[in-house]
Amino acid sequence: MFVARETALLSQLATYLNDTAAHDRWAAVSASVAKDIHQLLWDDTSGLYMDLFSGPTPKPGFSSVKAVTGLMPLWLPDLPKDRLPKLLAALNDETHGFNASAPLATVALDTDGFSTDMWRGPMWLNTNWHVALALLEQREQATAVKLLRRTVDVVSALVRF
Repeated sequence: MFVARETALLSQLATYLNDTAAHDRWAAVSASVAKDIHQLLWDDTSGLYMDLFSGPTPKPGFSSVKAVTGLMPLWLPDLPKDRLPKLLAALNDETHGFNASAPLATVALDTDGFSTDMWRGPMWLNTNWHVALALLEQREQATAVKLLRRTVDVVSALVRF
């Protein structure tokens, strides 16, 4: 996802520099990567973008772990509009999604092995920031503001000055 987004930004930068060839090259890379993300990583069953196993271990197909990174394609400008409600539902779900007491959980609450260790539960500030920026690009301002406020509240409760 980051490659698709950053090459789109390089394309915009090339436009500012009046470099049409660079604009076209980076725009094509961005569009190609985004297209593959939407085609290969979307899992309609979970309503998320999923990690994909391509080798024999454990087996080819989607990971069984619903990770918060499955929300990151919200940041892509060509996000299919029918996927936005599903991603928002996962973001807000307090049982099967990522809406834990410290949002956004690194894995969905119903993921096997969900715990309090940093890889399987608690939020990551950088991920929340990226998802909030992505929500703003999807014109989901109220959801972005709510996520940021809850994030700051959790951190404020933990920090003792």
